Amino acid sequence: MPSIVSIRLFLLYTVILLFINVHAQLPLLPAIDSTSDGLIVQDIVVTGNRLTKESVILREVLFSIGDTIQPTGIIALMETSTENILKTSLFHRATIDLVFKGDSVSFIITVTERWYWWIWPMLEYPDRNFNDWWQHRDLTRLSAGLFFQHENAGGRMEKLNIKAMAGYRTYLEASYVWPYINRSKSVGIGLFTSYSTQHEINYATENNKQLFYQAEQIMLNTKSISANLHFRPGTNITHYLNLQYFSFQLNDSIRHLNPEYLSSSETEPQFFKISYLLKADYRDNRAYPLKGLYLETELAHLSSLVEYNNQQSLRSSLRGYLPLTRKLYAASEFTFRLTNPEIKPYYLQNALGFDRNYVRGYEYMVIEGPHYWIFKTHAKLNILPLKTILIPFIKSEKFNTIPLSIYAGPHLDAGQTFPAINPIINPLQKKLLIGYGFGIDFVTYYDKVVRCEYTFRHKGASGLFIHFMATI
Repeated sequence: MPSIVSIRLFLLYTVILLFINVHAQLPLLPAIDSTSDGLIVQDIVVTGNRLTKESVILREVLFSIGDTIQPTGIIALMETSTENILKTSLFHRATIDLVFKGDSVSFIITVTERWYWWIWPMLEYPDRNFNDWWQHRDLTRLSAGLFFQHENAGGRMEKLNIKAMAGYRTYLEASYVWPYINRSKSVGIGLFTSYSTQHEINYATENNKQLFYQAEQIMLNTKSISANLHFRPGTNITHYLNLQYFSFQLNDSIRHLNPEYLSSSETEPQFFKISYLLKADYRDNRAYPLKGLYLETELAHLSSLVEYNNQQSLRSSLRGYLPLTRKLYAASEFTFRLTNPEIKPYYLQNALGFDRNYVRGYEYMVIEGPHYWIFKTHAKLNILPLKTILIPFIKSEKFNTIPLSIYAGPHLDAGQTFPAINPIINPLQKKLLIGYGFGIDFVTYYDKVVRCEYTFRHKGASGLFIHFMATI
């Protein structure tokens, strides 16, 4: 196995090389200058949008009627505009064609709409990821219900989601997002609320594994409501201001299981959170990008309404995607989080092992700590170029084609939490974690991604892991 020093040098070299090269390959779009000689945009025609408002599509393109465009920059404008339209997740396909008329040009935008509303029957596991649940495969820990979603309400890209589940966890969630509330389509708002109850609770961590307690009575009752205001002045950068209130009702037995689970006097903790989130998205695709950059940075302040217990946090993630050849691609991600104060109640502790924040090979484990960093990288070869499978007996173009492409290649991750909170009980805290192996990605219908990975940890353990989204 390579030494820790060589691995650190490799990671540093890879991230610097990857992000410099990705930045160098970002398209340099020409300025649209009405004072210079060029082609005048005479008309923009949109076809194929049976439900979607034309203004929603025109919001994503980089040209308008009356603009003057240099001929050498037209291709770059068309490619980036097409990517922007597809990144709305409203369309299966989008193309932009040209019609020249002397010193003017017309653009013809053709889209194929997706199906926008669904009622999904759902089975949901409560564990941090599918691999964690698959270890025990306990069917009693599943919840069943329905998920209703409308991704393009009124043809204005408004999103409505309602989820109702019962079983291991009973809960109701609802959200509605208005992407644009002003004429220039730069400001939007979103609302979210949820209510849940459960009879089992994670009350502590031991040997980097979560410990659970189950009872006949309700152990945890959670309520949450939030609203956000977002500002998207262009096509790549979005600012979010989010306000959230949430509360817990915890069974008294929690204090006996873990005296440090709650703050000294809290019995029904209530919180108010205000956060600012910046997203800079220069990827060619949201679900499975192959080129571009993505930056996400969040600054948050959390206040307890029961007693003085504040927390500030800074989290940032930078991802880069680089085409190396026509079929070979590389991707890297660096993420970190800092929090203050470092000491906090157990129910506010989370770090590596939650959501996207894990080192591959450690999916079964939780490594807590106030601060952490993660670096992920992989290379992948397109072993099956995009292939469209036609289903002849289905007439609707929204359902009768199934796209499929396959990528495969090696990966290498590293990460660490610091400082150690209780390294005797949880020995992986503050340790450098390394995972490496080989994975296969299946990219298919409606942005669905299935990734199968075989990963080794730095102490020789290994395993097969499955994820239902792109790892980077």
